[in-house]
Amino acid sequence: MLTKLTDMRQTLSQPIYALLLSATVLASCKKENQISQSTKPIGELATLTSFITDVTGVTSNKIVFDSVKQQFIVGGDVILSLQQAKDHYSKANSSGAEGRLGQRRYAFIVGSNIAPSITVYADPTIPAAWSTALDAAITSWNNIDCLVKITLTTTAAGASIRVGTYTDATTPTTEYASYPDALGYAGQSVNVNLYYNSLTADQKTAKIIHAFGHCFGFTHTDDSSTGTSIPETPDGDASSIFNTNPSVTTWSFYDYIAAGIVYPNYPGTKRILRYWNLSSSRHLYTLNSAELGVAANGYSAEPGTSGYIFPTQVTGTVPLYRYQIGTTGDSYYTTILNDAGSSGYTYKGILGYLYTTQVAGTRPLYHYTYPGSVNFYTVNYAELGAGSGAWVLQAPVGYVY
Repeated sequence: MLTKLTDMRQTLSQPIYALLLSATVLASCKKENQISQSTKPIGELATLTSFITDVTGVTSNKIVFDSVKQQFIVGGDVILSLQQAKDHYSKANSSGAEGRLGQRRYAFIVGSNIAPSITVYADPTIPAAWSTALDAAITSWNNIDCLVKITLTTTAAGASIRVGTYTDATTPTTEYASYPDALGYAGQSVNVNLYYNSLTADQKTAKIIHAFGHCFGFTHTDDSSTGTSIPETPDGDASSIFNTNPSVTTWSFYDYIAAGIVYPNYPGTKRILRYWNLSSSRHLYTLNSAELGVAANGYSAEPGTSGYIFPTQVTGTVPLYRYQIGTTGDSYYTTILNDAGSSGYTYKGILGYLYTTQVAGTRPLYHYTYPGSVNFYTVNYAELGAGSGAWVLQAPVGYVY
């Protein structure tokens, strides 16, 4: 999936999606493409154009400068004023610029020390329907279970992102958003076009989810001409909420994968993916998104979360062993090799590595059993609580991020 980004910090070692800008670069999300006029860059403009190419991966022929408006148009739908380009160039080349990485091109996302505490301020001009959509979008981002955590604030000063409005009937742009800067701060603004108030409630929510994606560094999944794909995601995803003009109102499987790769809850960990087999009524858990993809062998990916663990052993962790009955039967996970619970199951290897005692930032991986050799694992205690119906809560398997 080619959603794009803008600020990779050294504390997040995973490779990232792709095209990113920064500072207060504006990304517009349109119902259709537009073409902007430009003049050929010379001198300082040529230097800045080359810099934008380095940062975003957008080729120079797709970066034009509008001499009337004094702004760059990048890839057709990203606006960067001349002053913003200068400021970003200065930040990215300063000794204080965090998140620079010596790789094929520079890319920026929100810093790992900032992502867990994003605050959003809603301007008083936001109508009730868009305010409801904003609340739903924040909930959606928080439920995706990645490092990014968002809270709404009533104070404009110091807010990470300010959500405002404008009205323009002459443009197909439904909202603008800004990308993170070179110092690891989230894009500072989202502006929704009130001309499109006729959008459904779900569509409004999806637009804000999408816009927040820009603020956290993701760009359009369906723009395959630039940038570097996020690992484990395809080069195209018609179901992505980060497409230029998404027809969907929910996260796709690969959006979910991408969020966990770019913003894992702890550096070096991978998300435990959860699958459900309707025929056998059994769950399966894996770190390998390619094992079953969106769906395979009767299994379908579930949005439920099971946390993050290490794919390779680090100090203080132990293996989490995986067992299964057949190929679609029950799956069983334990930190004790060949324990009594694994009787009748086939050993499938090590899922990953987790803690057996709680350390800072981790949470229990709850284990439930059901009569007839059925096991279920989750970090969400609210799913079954102390047990529900015939489900019995067992001791936690371990502790995960």
